[in-house]
Amino acid sequence: MIHLDALIFQMSEQEYEALRSDLAKNKADKFLSLLGYIKEGRLSDEQISSTLNVNQSAYYTLKSRLHDKIQDVISSGLTGMKMKLAVSVSNIPDLVYNTPRETAIAILKKLEEDLIENDLPHELRGVYSALKKLHLHSPKYFTYSQKYNKHLAYIASIDKSEELIAQFNKTLSIYYLSKKKEHIDVLHLIKKEVSNISHLYQSHHLRINKIIVDLSFALFIPLPEAVQNDSPVEDMLNEMEKILTKYSDDKSYGHLRLVYYFFSFEYYRSIKQHKKASVYFYKLNEHLPVFLQYNFCCFTTKFLLSALGFKPFLNSEDNSGATFLKFGNFIPDLNDVPNYINYQFSRAVLSVNEKNYTEAIGIINGLLGEVSFREYPFAEAEVKLLLAFLYFRRGLMENAASLLKSLSRKIREHNTSNEYKNALMLLKIVNLKLQTESDQKKISRHIMQFLQVNDGTYKILDCLNLNEDFLLQ
Repeated sequence: MIHLDALIFQMSEQEYEALRSDLAKNKADKFLSLLGYIKEGRLSDEQISSTLNVNQSAYYTLKSRLHDKIQDVISSGLTGMKMKLAVSVSNIPDLVYNTPRETAIAILKKLEEDLIENDLPHELRGVYSALKKLHLHSPKYFTYSQKYNKHLAYIASIDKSEELIAQFNKTLSIYYLSKKKEHIDVLHLIKKEVSNISHLYQSHHLRINKIIVDLSFALFIPLPEAVQNDSPVEDMLNEMEKILTKYSDDKSYGHLRLVYYFFSFEYYRSIKQHKKASVYFYKLNEHLPVFLQYNFCCFTTKFLLSALGFKPFLNSEDNSGATFLKFGNFIPDLNDVPNYINYQFSRAVLSVNEKNYTEAIGIINGLLGEVSFREYPFAEAEVKLLLAFLYFRRGLMENAASLLKSLSRKIREHNTSNEYKNALMLLKIVNLKLQTESDQKKISRHIMQFLQVNDGTYKILDCLNLNEDFLLQ
């Protein structure tokens, strides 16, 4: 046990009076008497226990509990909320060098408790490092060395988990725009590794990371066998929300609340609970410029594509181009090619919805000139099919015909297992429309066939809500 008498003598007058007042208020008479006897310093432990009429075991329990109460008092100015905890950690060097040893240890022990309770592993490392120094000549030095080393391993696990999430979302964005199945294998391996790490320690940080990956997998990746042992999506969302609420002072969790809105929107949209989905759409849209920067922890621009497809289910007053997606001052990162493509493509679709076809053509041609689509064949098919439609709408028949010719060859190269049959059908529809004497009945028949097969993983231009009226225009 820390020397209680030294700790009491090192208390400031203000701290001592605060403790006395608290004990008197709670009628903790034995604690109050023990505090006074130790402060006076005239009686031995045996004499004090005899005066208090307690045996040796009860006496040492009393001292231990008084020690805890003193910890609370002398740490009250340092600990409590997350911000104060962070300030406390930054003051550890001053605490080690300028504070009496017993008082420094007491404060550090209290700080350790608070940091463990709030699961702040990086800050806790500094506490164990300080406790090692202060116990250099004590048998407890080995204990704190073990805690320090174990904690470094825990921190490394959290860092590794966060790095895996970043790689997962980078790969997910590439897969979503390429539809190359080899990326699914990589995503599955990352999912397993994140799961393994989450089981190494009881940590809500690691649990949140696992939930983020599992939700992304369940919502965006067509591999049912990989999620058959996972919790239902709604259960994972509820667990995520509970963790974010319980540890609401955690700065990172304040930002992850937007990620929770994103997954909730995607889930309720996917099961056609439009009213619930709209609640999360509005919440996320209010913070859209900030959320779009979170590409390291979720597939941010998937929200833009989903929102465009969800547009008919929103109130009509929220459907105008000016207020629909609140991009604000967000500037996309050209180096993040998949999210950059989605961002610019979304802007083009917004212009199409406003029937501003010239602007949409300009955005798409600008995009085609800025990035290479070589690794993203599915995205290339979508973008160029839309561009061909826009050329047709603007009467630029030669541009449309030339584009369709090159696009047809590329689509057929990737159509090894008939995955792109819908894209080929759409391409045929545009070609028919380009003919001087086009057969409207034949076009309508092909449109109906296209709408029947345009579904699943390879669904084309979902964000445009394609229907017969749109395709016949």
